[in-house]
Amino acid sequence: MQEHPYAFDNPVVEDMTLKAKYVPDVRVTATIHHYLLKPGETIKAYYDLFKQEQDLDKQITACTDANKVNELRATKSELTKKRMAMVDIDAVQTIDNLRPDAAYSAQAVYEGPQYFPDTQFDQITVNKDAKKNVAWFVYQVFGQNVYKVQYHDANGKDILPPQTIRTGNLDWDVATAPQIQGYRFNKVSVPDRDAKDKQKDDTHPQGQMTFEVTPEGNGVNKVYNVIFTYDDVRILKRKDQSQATPAGYQRIYYNTDGNGKLVTTDDKDKQPVANLTYDVVDGLQNGLLPDIKPQANPGYRFVRWDPAVPDTLASVKSRTYTAIFEPDISTRKDNPYIISVGDPLPDAKELLAGAKNLPKDVKVAYVEGQGQLNGDFIVPNGAKVPDRTYVDRPVKLLINYDAVDDAGKTSHRTIKLDTTLTVVNPVVAQSRILSADLSDQDQKNSGIDKHTLAVDRYIRTHYKLVTFDAKQNGDFASPDVERSYYVKPDAEVIIPRPGVIAKAGYDFSGWKQGNTSYSKVVKGKFSDKTTIVADYRAHAMTLKPMILSVGDQAPEAKALVTNSDKLSDAAKFSYSGSAPTTQKAGKQQVTVVNTDGVQESTTIQVIDNIVSNNQFQGLSEAEKAYIKAHYKRIVFSAGQHGQFDPKDETVYYVNPDRVHDLSKLAPHVTAKMGYKQGNGLANTGFSCKLKDVRFDYDTDIAATYQEVDPTTKHLIIRQGMSLPKASEFIESLPQGTDVAYNFESESAQKYAQDEVGHTKVIPLTLTYKQADKITRTAHCVAYLTVLPSVIAQGSETAPDCVDYIKKNYHTITFDAGKDGQLNGATTYFVDPDREVDLTSIQPGVTANTGQQFSGWNKKLKGRFTQNTTFEATYRQAPKPEPCPVCPIPKPEPKKGTFK
Repeated sequence: MQEHPYAFDNPVVEDMTLKAKYVPDVRVTATIHHYLLKPGETIKAYYDLFKQEQDLDKQITACTDANKVNELRATKSELTKKRMAMVDIDAVQTIDNLRPDAAYSAQAVYEGPQYFPDTQFDQITVNKDAKKNVAWFVYQVFGQNVYKVQYHDANGKDILPPQTIRTGNLDWDVATAPQIQGYRFNKVSVPDRDAKDKQKDDTHPQGQMTFEVTPEGNGVNKVYNVIFTYDDVRILKRKDQSQATPAGYQRIYYNTDGNGKLVTTDDKDKQPVANLTYDVVDGLQNGLLPDIKPQANPGYRFVRWDPAVPDTLASVKSRTYTAIFEPDISTRKDNPYIISVGDPLPDAKELLAGAKNLPKDVKVAYVEGQGQLNGDFIVPNGAKVPDRTYVDRPVKLLINYDAVDDAGKTSHRTIKLDTTLTVVNPVVAQSRILSADLSDQDQKNSGIDKHTLAVDRYIRTHYKLVTFDAKQNGDFASPDVERSYYVKPDAEVIIPRPGVIAKAGYDFSGWKQGNTSYSKVVKGKFSDKTTIVADYRAHAMTLKPMILSVGDQAPEAKALVTNSDKLSDAAKFSYSGSAPTTQKAGKQQVTVVNTDGVQESTTIQVIDNIVSNNQFQGLSEAEKAYIKAHYKRIVFSAGQHGQFDPKDETVYYVNPDRVHDLSKLAPHVTAKMGYKQGNGLANTGFSCKLKDVRFDYDTDIAATYQEVDPTTKHLIIRQGMSLPKASEFIESLPQGTDVAYNFESESAQKYAQDEVGHTKVIPLTLTYKQADKITRTAHCVAYLTVLPSVIAQGSETAPDCVDYIKKNYHTITFDAGKDGQLNGATTYFVDPDREVDLTSIQPGVTANTGQQFSGWNKKLKGRFTQNTTFEATYRQAPKPEPCPVCPIPKPEPKKGTFK
């Protein structure tokens, strides 16, 4: 059968079967948030923040910068936190069974006297995604008045704890004073109320005040400080018992047994009365009632209240309290009777404070007999007191007397009285005594009870003060240690010894007072004020020997003391006699004494600033250690090109703190052939300065060398002689050294040999050898002079030439004789080994008138093997012919004077 859709409005013309068709029906949920804002927060402020978040969403969607998007998201997150912080309550409402795409209306449900919503309805179109089906309403708190209420008495003190009240009323509030038991309402006031309402601030008979509430929608309308003031009526003083007691109150009645009066603190005149009547509110503690002071009649003393008046008992029923008085037989509590250990018992009557007010026939006795205190028998030096200032020993007294009342009736009375006798320790620490002797008025202000004050005064008056003094060489073991004691005079006592710590340099040996020493215990009689001083023994002083250098600062005496840390901190040290000096080397004996009277001796060794190795080897181990620690080692080294004299010292130790001169201590250097000692540093011949030098570290000082040519000779030969051997030009030629000429050419060599009358430079080459191995080649020059065979006297200027000529030449002398004169040189030196011709050098001869030079007496040419003199020879000169043309001179007439 084929299925066809069927329309229900079609007519049915034949049998048919209808089949139901179904379509999906999806239902979803929606969430409605009802945000109830905190008081003071507004709907407008909430939506202002929400709008800012929507603007940031738009910026985030449009932004392409990832960093900027992160910044915008962070900003939005902060705004969301701030917006949600405004919400006090998030009431979540969930609605089910909603059709997608259908429109629904959500309605605010929290509208009422406390909140109002931003809108009554919100339209929502349902989405298939339930997470998107969200709507919300924002509710703001209505404005309310806040009242800070205080409950004061007439003095402004709180009766009840303050309260803060918010009623929630939207129109009017009424403040009403509550009833407080024991207090009566006086007035209500609102200090900060508006001026227009001031007339309402006055006291209302019922303690009520009306406030207008004007909601402004911001959570708080106004804050009022409301003060209710009450009068304190918890205690009502009555004239007498005839006055009625109000409801909620109890009656308290005070009276006496007839032997005294009552005085109350609430009576400004302090007039004594026979009785007092009060009505107090239920539950009031008795301690709040006025202080009632019983005042005894003469001869009586107040004993007690019957029943006892409690301080804290709450008044829940009416009570009567009676003051009981007895004859004044009180003990000396505030002014005790005081004795010291070993004193006899006083008369029993002395233990009563009011014994003088008793009739004369009153008898007072110890219950257990004179001399006994409840079994503790007291005899001189027999009482024992615990380790404290005093003890109040219990004593029982029996008092017998006859009393007569106002009616004149006599009655016999016996009173057993418990009292005390104060027994003082024979040794009392001063710290347990008041620091000052207080007067009675001072005592009232100090808070010290009279009994303690009385004991202190007794001790100050009857005892002697013994003080321990640690003196300057020690101190007490603790700042709290007891240092002074009051002791019973003339009684043998043992005083506790305070602990003492001796100062550095001393040992505590005991205590002493004058010539009396207390090595173990301080025991004795002290009849006067006494000071016991600590006795000490000074530590022995140990000194060390000291090693110094010449010129060092002489040490202070304390520097020699090795155990100064164990001596007195205040000890000062000095030299006994002359202080040590370091101006020269040597050993000195010195003595050190300190202000504690201790004296010791030691030695000071002063060492030179320069110590040779030989000297070093002869020193003690301590001196060697000092030099190794404080000096620098100087080593002279000859090196490979020379050597030192074996006798010379090559190792020295020098003080680095001094400037030294080692020039005279440097070893003598002998240079090897081909070398000489160089200039070195500062012309010392060594690698280091030797004068005015400070050595800050160990130093090696090496001899310096420089390569040198041997000393050459200036040789002289005569004309025609051969050149000398090249080795003859060298002085002190080292063994194994070859010397050769080094001419550039044969002509140069020939010139050096043949050229006469000049000094020539002769080039030489030296070859140094050791063990047939060439160690060095050097070049140098020498000088050679070739003298001619004939030398005129005076032309030989060089000293070497003069000496050579004197030794190797002969002298030739020309002599003019008596008949003439010579012109020119007259003396020559000639080579005896060569034949010479003197013709060219003979001097000119001028014969005397009438004479004519005819020659020399010897031949001028030849070999002269000895000194030779040539004498000039003459002959008679022919007369000259007269001159025909020469005029004949006429003689001049003589001039003169004739007589």
